[in-house]
Amino acid sequence: MLWAPLRDPYIRRVPQPRDAAGRARAREADQLWVERCRPTIRPDRFGVPRYHYTRPGCEFGVIAY
Repeated sequence: MLWAPLRDPYIRRVPQPRDAAGRARAREADQLWVERCRPTIRPDRFGVPRYHYTRPGCEFGVIAY
């Protein structure tokens, strides 16, 4: 019998920027998204905290249309 560590098939590993310029671009993109979407956490009708956004598409990470 073979044993292997359990892995979640739905977790995606995203490569991080390797250089300072790439990290700066990533920070800028994140800041633009936060400014556009203004995420807040509010409880749903069952009391579970959920993210809410001011613009459509933000739940998918859309920065601009």
